[in-house]
Amino acid sequence: MRGFKTVFKIAAGTALVLFAAGCNIQHQDTAPELRAVTPADGATAVAVDAEIKVTFSESMDTLTCEERFSLYEGNLTDIPGESYTPLPGTFGWNSGFTEMTFHPDIPFGENTDYSMVLLEGMQGKHDHDDMMVDHGHEGGMMSHDMDGFGSNAGTGIIIKFRTQ
Repeated sequence: MRGFKTVFKIAAGTALVLFAAGCNIQHQDTAPELRAVTPADGATAVAVDAEIKVTFSESMDTLTCEERFSLYEGNLTDIPGESYTPLPGTFGWNSGFTEMTFHPDIPFGENTDYSMVLLEGMQGKHDHDDMMVDHGHEGGMMSHDMDGFGSNAGTGIIIKFRTQ
């Protein structure tokens, strides 16, 4: 009987420790955040062979991100409609799925304006309930830390740059 009490105490103690540890684990219920965009909004003298990079705070769902990214020649002030055709290209991702790279099929033109559009709805890889959405304030598209990334355009942001 004494051995049973010892085993019971050890099991109960272990369960208590595991329960206490589990209580300290916090579920991340915040939407992914945009951490960096290259070229930056307003950049000038961008190389004609520059890569487009978008960096996120967590692993992202590649399909929702690629579907909501587009690049246009010109200086856009609004999210383009279906009559605008984005530049073709291919996507690449780092191993952690936190950095998306877009490679245009042809080099950028010299001394040309470009507009990169990121639409709301880009989702984290592991939790599709958390997605980047418009928080309804200037510079707040997709995350609370969007100030300086581009122009808030209601359902997305526009990042503008010019080549050299």
